[in-house]
Amino acid sequence: MSFKWSKEILENIVVTKQMESNTLEFKSGEDLNEVMKSNNNNKNVEFSKDISAMANSNGGDIIYGISEEKKNDKSVAGSFSFVERNFLIDSIEQKLNSLIIPKIDNIEIIPIDFSETEMVVIISIPKSYTAHQAKDKRYYKRFAFSVEPMEDWEVKDIINRGLKPEVELIFSAVKDNNYLSINNITYGCYDINIKVHNKGKVSANYLNCFIEIEKNLKKSILGTYNLMETSSDHIQIMFDNKQENRIKIGNEWVFFPTIYDPILPSVIKNIGTIKVKKSLLNTHSLLTCQVSTESTCNVFYIYTDEIPKEK
Repeated sequence: MSFKWSKEILENIVVTKQMESNTLEFKSGEDLNEVMKSNNNNKNVEFSKDISAMANSNGGDIIYGISEEKKNDKSVAGSFSFVERNFLIDSIEQKLNSLIIPKIDNIEIIPIDFSETEMVVIISIPKSYTAHQAKDKRYYKRFAFSVEPMEDWEVKDIINRGLKPEVELIFSAVKDNNYLSINNITYGCYDINIKVHNKGKVSANYLNCFIEIEKNLKKSILGTYNLMETSSDHIQIMFDNKQENRIKIGNEWVFFPTIYDPILPSVIKNIGTIKVKKSLLNTHSLLTCQVSTESTCNVFYIYTDEIPKEK
């Protein structure tokens, strides 16, 4: 289970007027009641559109039992509007499987009881690696907090998800207890560790990672790196998944051409470390990070003062 839902969490969502997002949607309990009680085609279509659109996008949670209301032109959590407790979870899953083609694997249906007759149902939908068709034989996506039909190229792109690596960067800063002294001035140091997480289903065989930072912060970067000026006010540090290839024969090292160390599916691997002065992590400076593999190219952004510090 990706998240531990509870009655208290749901009550907090209502009290704080939690806003909807592309991965969170609120639905009245009556919406699910009507789907389960009748065979109304329009209700079945809407139900299948909501669920399949979430899977076709980035996955997420649809909460049946909290109504949606508008606040400053935004959709937020309204009041509780419960689902009747006489529906079996298996029957909800069977309903879903009958309306969406192909069926969505690893979907979770989580009931939270509020009384003997009332409950909230959370349907947790994973990001899918194929396109799912709704009851009306169309494909949908989540866009700007709503459900929209998909273009032909978008459907093809989803089908190809499983054929490409899906990488993301994970940053952390670890304190270096060895202090640096320059011109009799002592500086605290941190190692910014950059890890690559391959969330896809195929290996990333070749990977290049480019970290771009403001040029005036160069003085806060310690050590020797492959620095390159990308503009008059920015520099770039490059990392890759190359691995030194050598063997020792007697007392001598024999070197061979470097090799690429593939990043396997679901693997998290450190791709580089940048040693910096502590002061860098106190500045609100943007890092622009491009990660390229043999078939993908993604850009990530993080501010230096938002990098998590490990003890």
